Amino acid sequence: MWGRPASPRKAVRRELLSTTGDNLANVIQYLEESHPEALEEVFEDLSHYVPQIERLALEHMDDGRLLLLLKDKPFEKTGDGTVRQRWDAAAPGLSHAAS
Repeated sequence: MWGRPASPRKAVRRELLSTTGDNLANVIQYLEESHPEALEEVFEDLSHYVPQIERLALEHMDDGRLLLLLKDKPFEKTGDGTVRQRWDAAAPGLSHAAS
């Protein structure tokens, strides 16, 4: 269960992340404005744990809210044989549908 969606909040700089993480964009805004070098380190660390993320960005909405944007890296093009090989390596013993 994901719980109920958070109500929209106005963009207000926050130094500390809440226990639910619902103010993540606000904390990133604070770091971007006050400690850009620390924010860059956070993004570098994040890229080691989630290599599919290409970049993060903030966008100020017309209604005063702050939107956190995550941009994925593009998927690499692979052939069917490569996909099957990766599947077999990642999930040994699980069969894939015959083509």
